[in-house]
Amino acid sequence: MATQRRQDALSIISIVLGIAGIASAAWFYHVSRRERVLTYAVSPERTAIVGTGRSEVSDLHITYKGKPIRGKAVTSSIVYVWNRGSESIRRDNVLVPVAIQLDSDAEILDARLVRCPRERVTRFGLAPLVPGSNKVQLAWDILETGDGGVVQIVYVGRPDCNIRMTGSVEGQRTIPPTAVADPQRTMRLVRLLWMSIGLAAFAGVISLLEWALRWLGRGPLVDERTMPYLFIVGTLYAVVAVPVLRLVNRPALPGHLLP
Repeated sequence: MATQRRQDALSIISIVLGIAGIASAAWFYHVSRRERVLTYAVSPERTAIVGTGRSEVSDLHITYKGKPIRGKAVTSSIVYVWNRGSESIRRDNVLVPVAIQLDSDAEILDARLVRCPRERVTRFGLAPLVPGSNKVQLAWDILETGDGGVVQIVYVGRPDCNIRMTGSVEGQRTIPPTAVADPQRTMRLVRLLWMSIGLAAFAGVISLLEWALRWLGRGPLVDERTMPYLFIVGTLYAVVAVPVLRLVNRPALPGHLLP
């Protein structure tokens, strides 16, 4: 009987070690990958400078650099641009010029770099704005991991017009957006995952206590057929929940780009 218990214990330990080994290999492979990931995020909050509603002052006229703006909305938006990958992006890695582009019916009045923590190193900046254009081109010498800048754009057009990035860098055909995390949704997921980790820890303690009582001959706490599955499920919860918790709890935007 004792030999059978040792064989069962060794079988369960082998399964757990195999699962942990696979998870560790996948994690270390993900961490060791070297890739360029230029990305951007558009702030969900846009500031209305001039609305489209009827003005209460009939003689009020709004112009920009001598050009009248009548019956059109003027909006300000913030765009975050940074290298999310582990490989640096140099000027020579840019295959197609990178630009922030709006819808065709929009016009950029002004674009400026409002924040760039390592501007002297990266030389991150904007090309001169072409009058009447709906896009502004970006340039830099090098963007290491986390490097980038914050661009403010003032444009004429629909306040909710689409803002995207165009261009291509080596190893990356398109520039994907990064959604700005919803703090309330993130906290709900974090609580759910912490509950999962707690259940996994509880299952692990019950399993260890079960083995100890069996070893001392005090009798089982749970059914003999249930105990191995309880331990395996608890271990799987822990192996899966901890990396997911780290991923969910990671901020969507680099902290040094935030005001």
